[in-house]
Amino acid sequence: LKPRRRVEHALPEYRANPSARNMRSGASGIIAVIDQLSPGASFQASDLEYIMRLNQAICLAAWERDCYPTLLPPGADVGFLGRIPLDGAILADPVRSDQTLRALDDLGIPAITVGRDGDCSPDRQWWADNDIGAVTADALDHLATAGAERVCLVSADAGQSYMTDAVDAYLRWCAERGAPARLHVLG
Repeated sequence: LKPRRRVEHALPEYRANPSARNMRSGASGIIAVIDQLSPGASFQASDLEYIMRLNQAICLAAWERDCYPTLLPPGADVGFLGRIPLDGAILADPVRSDQTLRALDDLGIPAITVGRDGDCSPDRQWWADNDIGAVTADALDHLATAGAERVCLVSADAGQSYMTDAVDAYLRWCAERGAPARLHVLG
């Protein structure tokens, strides 16, 4: 084939060299993936399955966009994060007043969280989550419809939004019905 035809033939399969592309754009393509753990947390297989599935989904989405997900340890601070040329971060299950999230903000690294930091200012809207409050209310309504008369909630206080949202929804549900709240929070 003539040189022009070879180029035209190869073009659909061509991918720019990531190092060269990133050098030109000033980006690294590195996205931090941080799974926060609350102090003293213990995990079961189902918890680990959730984390693994979440990390796999993040990796696939990043790779499709020519980004490079990098798993970082929980609790990473400004000194640690400042040594890595990050273009962004995904923080799973931030804890209340999450210091890693604050460090990312201080460094100007764009971050999104899976779950919320309950102590973040209302203008920080970059989070994704299930509507735990609605799910909890639906489950409680189901129990009441099935005849439950004294509904109790056992939760943990790990400071993560999925737990605090369930507790808040339970307390609202009890108050709306004039029912005593039977809440036990594990330390």
